[in-house]
Amino acid sequence: MSFRSWFIVLMLMLASLTARSAPDTIRIDNGVFGSTNPAREGWEESVIISPNRPCAIIGVMIYYGAGTGKDEVRITGDASEGTIPPTQYCFPYNTLGSATADVTASGWKTIMFTVQGIRIDGNERIVVQHVMSANGPRWGQDNNAQNPTTSYVYDPVTPNPNFYNIPGIYYLAKGDYMVRLIIDDTPAYRKPPTWVDVTFDAGLPSGSAALKSDQLSVVDWNGNGFWSTGATFVTTGTTSVQDIDQQKCTITTIEIFDLRGKLLAKGPVEQRMSILEGLPGAVLVCKRNELGQPCGSELVVR
Repeated sequence: MSFRSWFIVLMLMLASLTARSAPDTIRIDNGVFGSTNPAREGWEESVIISPNRPCAIIGVMIYYGAGTGKDEVRITGDASEGTIPPTQYCFPYNTLGSATADVTASGWKTIMFTVQGIRIDGNERIVVQHVMSANGPRWGQDNNAQNPTTSYVYDPVTPNPNFYNIPGIYYLAKGDYMVRLIIDDTPAYRKPPTWVDVTFDAGLPSGSAALKSDQLSVVDWNGNGFWSTGATFVTTGTTSVQDIDQQKCTITTIEIFDLRGKLLAKGPVEQRMSILEGLPGAVLVCKRNELGQPCGSELVVR
């Protein structure tokens, strides 16, 4: 092989190496062990951690402060839209990955999540959780107060007197849980995540401004994956209805559905009022053009 060929191969190898980044660790604790929660069967320990950049989550480091045995650690999505983490009731649909640690003594333990292929875009929060057992492992907490609040212990059984006696009470941990994410940064050539405003592209304006959130509902009532304009409804009060797509095509027929998506009636648009007579007080009216294509829709409440 010529020197030139060797040089090209070497440059390609170097380029592939620089495209990969070294693993990084995301932490919120101060590294000094303080305490653990008492052992409570079925209670949860949860911590919210945000890498704040696109990355792959390849592992979790946990300082176990007390208890031994098997510990199933879960990485879950943020299901609350607020400050509290999700609970074990969300595990069936909200678990991004899980792995089991064999805890034999207090101290740091590394649990790898490479096979789960967990990647995030940088806009979401990540929650690390486990369920405690009577004498099982419990996470260590650092020795200072939380700021901001990210670490919780959750009782899933006791009725909450401050929330209609619905079972489940959140408590704050004394300190930050000593739980850290091991991440692999997305290569630099990948574009960072951005939010794109599609309000007007989706046909949801009110004059020159966007519709207010309390006036808008987007419903995939016919299971079409939001592809057609027939999946968008705008309600303005107790009587109906603003058709946001009327200007886009000539309406020839209508189909009327109940709020569960059952077809109640259909016919030419000229007979709209007579078709609506005798139907339930709230119905969805899907309008179609001469080709049978969706051509706007409205929610009629009488």
